[in-house]
Amino acid sequence: MKTWSARTDIVEEGHTLSHQLKRRVLHMALEEITATGVARICHCSPSSVIRIIDEAVELRSRVARLPENLCFDEFRSVNSTMAFICCDAEGSHDIVVILENRLTKTSGSTS
Repeated sequence: MKTWSARTDIVEEGHTLSHQLKRRVLHMALEEITATGVARICHCSPSSVIRIIDEAVELRSRVARLPENLCFDEFRSVNSTMAFICCDAEGSHDIVVILENRLTKTSGSTS
């Protein structure tokens, strides 16, 4: 028995979710809508939403070792939101992490 599948630019080969749907899911995720909420709006499963986000997000490298002494501070960032910074207090003063929003649980950038 032979099988075949159609090819199109709308969907990646071997996948069922369209590129447009994936872009919409990522856009809504940036608006801080829950995975369940995004899934309900986009008519897909919450696990599909999480999988789309995981495929699109590249995890930033983590520091191999935290310095013994750290400095923490908040500063006013873009759009008057408060951001969070953590840096090495041992002399190099290298930035360990910057959180784009002091209330988020994910890092914005690392060095």
